[in-house]
Amino acid sequence: MFCEVAGMEAKKDAKTYVVALGTTPTVIYALPFGHPMISQKALSVMYQITADGRCIRMAKPKKH
Repeated sequence: MFCEVAGMEAKKDAKTYVVALGTTPTVIYALPFGHPMISQKALSVMYQITADGRCIRMAKPKKH
């Protein structure tokens, strides 16, 4: 579900979006790639969704 939301936003904004986990697994974010909150909250990026609709799964969630 979060990938769908991020995909719609990516198309609308023509930007890459990420789906990331917060410090607790119950908090999930869909943010533009490079958003400052990703590094401020040390989120674990699970997917990158490009403006052309590609969904890139990260092999292992990466903390930023």
